[in-house]
Amino acid sequence: EELSRQEYDVFVDAWLPKTHSRYMEEYGDELIDLGVNVEQVRTGLVVPDYMEVQSIADLQADTIMGISSGAGVMAAT
Repeated sequence: EELSRQEYDVFVDAWLPKTHSRYMEEYGDELIDLGVNVEQVRTGLVVPDYMEVQSIADLQADTIMGISSGAGVMAAT
């Protein structure tokens, strides 16, 4: 009913507790955590098959590009 009156916004893609923790710290008292949507998911670095990379250590001599430095996914990675 509240959704039909546009009284609530819903976001079903929060990666908690790490990736979106900054938003929970800032807005948590205004949010309702409805629980887990998907279990056993992973986040991390990926490289194409044609690269001879087996670990993050193999990338240390190069620059690892990502999204903005303040993004939760960058801190989690």
